[in-house]
Amino acid sequence: MPSNVHRVIPETTMGIPEAPDRLFILDSTGPHYDTAQILARLKQDDVVLVPNVDAAAVDGLICEIAERLNLKDSLELQAAFASSLGHRKNIGQYYMSVNERKHYHIVPPHSEGSSFVNLQIASFYCYENTTDGGETIVMNVDESSPVWDSLREHRVRGRFERPPTKAEIARARTLYRLNLPSDSLQTGDQIISRNKVDANLTVFNVLAKPSKSYSCILEQQRYGYWDSVMAVDRDSLKFMEQFLKQEGLLKEPPDYQGPEQLDWDSSRRLMNSGIDYDQLFKCKISIKLKPQDFLIQNNFSWTHSVNNWTPGTGVRKVAAAFA
Repeated sequence: MPSNVHRVIPETTMGIPEAPDRLFILDSTGPHYDTAQILARLKQDDVVLVPNVDAAAVDGLICEIAERLNLKDSLELQAAFASSLGHRKNIGQYYMSVNERKHYHIVPPHSEGSSFVNLQIASFYCYENTTDGGETIVMNVDESSPVWDSLREHRVRGRFERPPTKAEIARARTLYRLNLPSDSLQTGDQIISRNKVDANLTVFNVLAKPSKSYSCILEQQRYGYWDSVMAVDRDSLKFMEQFLKQEGLLKEPPDYQGPEQLDWDSSRRLMNSGIDYDQLFKCKISIKLKPQDFLIQNNFSWTHSVNNWTPGTGVRKVAAAFA
């Protein structure tokens, strides 16, 4: 057992068992890292932690991993758009800041992005983490769980009134993130809003049943518990609040009145799935990242989440990269 495995938080009181054996800690000295071993562990569906990675080397490490997975273009694209929406900032070449949150806000488990973006890997690099919270909790998704039928994803759909030209299809993808005809409005979609954007195209915001996408690491079609799934479900926030309480990881604000005070993005929540989240996740790894820790995981099969901390107890600076 690696000497620094004690950083995994062992307590478990809910139905999602802690799985320290699924965290592979690579004791390696830079500037050259054993990326072959990292990839082998990812293909075994483990999460990989590399301690003591110098900040000057982290961009090269994630780039080499992305190249070996044929994901370098995606890595560069995510970095290029990191600051375009105003809620992230670039840190180095490929990493970006995590979403800014107000005091006491938590982040429920989710895989980064959506089924449209189809991100394959998620990586986190710690610069500083001196708060009385700020633990990272990654959870392994149960692909065969019956709860998928009750979940919904916020999707954008489109409908052409007449057969589109190639230029119209390209425009729909660029402006509205539509892969038509596969993103056409489907039976069972719950329409939230509609907008006739031009004479030929109507764009719909819908709640859709989750669909599988291809994981290049596991080489199979899989569900992803995307941000676009988590964010619409009020019950995901309630689950995270209860989970953190029972794990002893929740920092309650003064005059605490309920999980809504912990929510950093309440405007996106549109439904209550009613699912038992203990059935969605097979196991978890809870760890407080230290400076120079490099963490990487399969973005399909593992979600990431973060607890909160008491304001004024320290600084948490963790950067993220996706491809």
